[in-house]
Amino acid sequence: MSNTVQKTSSSHDRLTLEEFPSPTLAQWKELAITQLAGGSFEKRLVTKTVEGIDIQPLYTRDNSPDSEALSQFPGTYPYSRHTASSGYSRSPWQICETPHLPTAKQFNKAARNDLHRGLSAVKLVLDDAGKLGFVAVQDKGTGVDGTSISTVEDAEVAFSGLWNEKVHLHIEAGACGAAAAALFAAAAKNEFKNLSSFTINPYSTLASSGEIPWKLEEIYRSLVCFLKWADATKLSFPCIAIDSRYIAEAGGSMVDELAVSMSMALEIMRACEARGLPLAMVAEKLVFRFSVGTEFFKEISKFRAARSLWAKIARSCFPAPGAGLSAEKMTLHTSSLHRNKTALDPHVNMLRTTVEGFAAACAGADLLELTEYNDTFELPGDFSRRIARNIQIILSEESHVASVIDPAGGSYFVESFTRELEEAAYNYLQQIEKTGGFEVFLKSGQLSQQIKERRQFRRDKVETRKDVIVGSSLYVNLDEMPFNSQNSKIPAEEIETLKNNLQSFLDKRESASAHAALEKLESTADFSDAVEAAAAGATISEISTALMRGAEFTEKETTDAKNVSESCPAITPYRASADYEGLRSQAWSYEREHGEKLEAMLVTMGPLRQHKARSDFSESFLAPSGIRCRYVKGMDSSDEALAESLASGLRLFVLCSTDEDYPLWVTDYARRLKEKEPSATIVLAGYPEESIEAFRQAGVDEFIHLRANNFQTVSAILARLTVR
Repeated sequence: MSNTVQKTSSSHDRLTLEEFPSPTLAQWKELAITQLAGGSFEKRLVTKTVEGIDIQPLYTRDNSPDSEALSQFPGTYPYSRHTASSGYSRSPWQICETPHLPTAKQFNKAARNDLHRGLSAVKLVLDDAGKLGFVAVQDKGTGVDGTSISTVEDAEVAFSGLWNEKVHLHIEAGACGAAAAALFAAAAKNEFKNLSSFTINPYSTLASSGEIPWKLEEIYRSLVCFLKWADATKLSFPCIAIDSRYIAEAGGSMVDELAVSMSMALEIMRACEARGLPLAMVAEKLVFRFSVGTEFFKEISKFRAARSLWAKIARSCFPAPGAGLSAEKMTLHTSSLHRNKTALDPHVNMLRTTVEGFAAACAGADLLELTEYNDTFELPGDFSRRIARNIQIILSEESHVASVIDPAGGSYFVESFTRELEEAAYNYLQQIEKTGGFEVFLKSGQLSQQIKERRQFRRDKVETRKDVIVGSSLYVNLDEMPFNSQNSKIPAEEIETLKNNLQSFLDKRESASAHAALEKLESTADFSDAVEAAAAGATISEISTALMRGAEFTEKETTDAKNVSESCPAITPYRASADYEGLRSQAWSYEREHGEKLEAMLVTMGPLRQHKARSDFSESFLAPSGIRCRYVKGMDSSDEALAESLASGLRLFVLCSTDEDYPLWVTDYARRLKEKEPSATIVLAGYPEESIEAFRQAGVDEFIHLRANNFQTVSAILARLTVR
């Protein structure tokens, strides 16, 4: 036998797929409709989103936008795929954290510790008082959601040992940040240039709180002073934050985020240009901040649409070729969404932030900040900050996300959804502009109303369990203990320490020098004089006063809550799981008060196959309210069911069987149980429409089924149980 291997015939040298013709999208849809056997294609397979964009079950080239969009490369206009042609290979994203600690000393300790453990950037966010230019003694949110910076001494302590070219430092200063900028400039001296961003936003605080004690005209006056100084001193870092995170946190859609951020940018650019600043200079000082959630592919599309929208808007502002080239490339900072985080089963938050980090990295964010898993119910500590930091490090170093240029490139869904988002956002932007611009739109309440509608849409989907919150609305751990909320508030002694430190600083400063510097600042409105005033010991409040209003300002206007200089309908944040957490808190309170757990008896009738599905459904349906279920083997008659129910010592009974079987025993059982135990609550699993009224008259209180509003139903049941 020959050992020679025979060559394959030339006709088989190349494998072809000609015998497998590629079906068209229309052919696939036709087959899908056939398989649905009369079911609606739109209802069964098309997902309705809060953005008003329908997500199809399948995306092919037929769904994709024009060939020009598909042929774009990273680093080319309009930069939807990335602003750099090399992706992250030359400049990886900044791994950032914000230690939300009330004192400058605590912030500095946490930042220095974490920067040696994998961080490449650290951000300081001013507390609610500092965002409005108030000092610690004025009780306007001291230490809340940020770090208290009242004096140059605080600024020195906060960044002591951090002024380093290898470290990216960011400061988020809120609406009245020019005064804080003066403090940090005085503290850092010539090292101030090492900042990567120092951002002011005139609108985010106003929109999220509904009021600020300054006129926007005054805020712009201080902002322009700062921008002129930054330009004269060759500071290249971003100084204005186009921050739309409050839109996402309040429940707004991605279209809302995109349109509002673009409109806000245009509003600020026009306002600064009207006050004498070159448009190109203002545009180059912008940084865009977005939240990133867990809708992975949609989030990637959102960031792509944002870059493309901004590039086109920026180019329209600079008609001369190449005039605003650098401004066209969006600087994109992303932060984890807080709205989707839970206090129940909080370790699941680690999974949520992992998805968020992956999405932002795949989308090409310049900076990424992930929320600590316990941020919803306590001040995060070293461990939770470490976990949040390490998620990013794993994505970069072990998953090698940064090694791939545009990982999502070529996805027909991403490309298609990006264009749909961009088009919808541009149309919404046009509506905002027609009303007179962002400021008019915000103050009119139209934006607030739009967000309320989006929020309700999201709530309805959660409450009807079309959207799931793992650990809160589904897959609940009933053995979970109440979370420790004692660490959620800043200790009173720390607030007192902040006030004492401020008073000590004021007592030892040379008041005459500080007041002379402030008088000079009032007359010149020059930011260099603001820096001198800070160095002389002026506080953030005094500098804000001098920069914005001069001698017209009075202390009464700062502290009088009724005197609000700017107001609008507030766009307040919410967490999707907060309502369910309230139910669990009621259950825990009941257990502590009465020494017993809330429990329901599953009144099952017939063999296992007859009641198993509805028994399991009932357990899952009631669990979000903290109610446990006691299973009793299938019974054979209403007499047996009644005897077991009365012997259980419980007050909640869930009837589980089939719609065909219910008429045989439910009416008799419910009537007799209510006669013997009037306080009993009877719930039926299912919704047999032809028998509903009869069952209600017999004593059935609630019906649980797939179409029921879970939250409203379990709230009503819980109310019955906890009121004796």
